[in-house]
Amino acid sequence: MIHLTHEQIAKRAYEIYLRSGSLPGRDEENWIAAETELRREIETAQADAKPKPNGHSSVHSPVKAKPATASPIAPAVTVTTHMSAPSCGCSAAPASKAKTPKARKAKARF
Repeated sequence: MIHLTHEQIAKRAYEIYLRSGSLPGRDEENWIAAETELRREIETAQADAKPKPNGHSSVHSPVKAKPATASPIAPAVTVTTHMSAPSCGCSAAPASKAKTPKARKAKARF
């Protein structure tokens, strides 16, 4: 059995009232129409959710996305790093080396 709440019916009856041009004096007619529409929608949704004789339901499952594949040739990216004096303002050399090393180039792989 389909159970509708007072709030559901009242909301739909008001929507019907607005759709019909806000005509006064049709409260009962709008209420009955609201109940009818809501019951029909629920029955249709329940019927669509039931499995069909072939074992499949009429509700379509979302399409699963295929995993992204990398392009066969990925572009090479060159990353350049520079070792420089500390940004704090002092002239101290890095603890590991006394000299500032030259820039290094490295290729990043993806």
